[in-house]
Amino acid sequence: MRSSYWREGVADASVNDYDEQLNCGGFEYMWGPGKGQCGACGDRVFGIKENEYPGKYSNAPAQRAYRSGKEINVTVYTSGNLLGYFFFRICPFRDGPNLLDLDTCFTSRSPLVINETGSTRYYPGSLKGFHDLHLIIPANLSCQHCILQWNYITGK
Repeated sequence: MRSSYWREGVADASVNDYDEQLNCGGFEYMWGPGKGQCGACGDRVFGIKENEYPGKYSNAPAQRAYRSGKEINVTVYTSGNLLGYFFFRICPFRDGPNLLDLDTCFTSRSPLVINETGSTRYYPGSLKGFHDLHLIIPANLSCQHCILQWNYITGK
């Protein structure tokens, strides 16, 4: 996630000390003014979106190149036991006058299959720490710049 690139030593990546708390503006905001919605990259649904282009944490360059139909390795770190499950989606990115509405793109896409589970969901259970997963990129996906979205539907 771009808001965590600074932890990997990526040059010019902006530091986000709260990168493990991209929670849609918090419970009160999300279920009040946000009307139960969340921005595509964990920001508040209304207002400044620091984790979406051209936001504060979107300045780091793309980090990897992958082929459609192949697996990608993903590591998710959880600092607490929130139960629930993870799922992932991927969308092509478009810049300039044709800037893509990420919220619409992600909600229109099916979640990626996770090799470890054979389904689109991964249940971390009570495990805290690193979760190493392998996602299968759709065979029909082609984009010069894709954006991977991680969702954690918590049980708390």
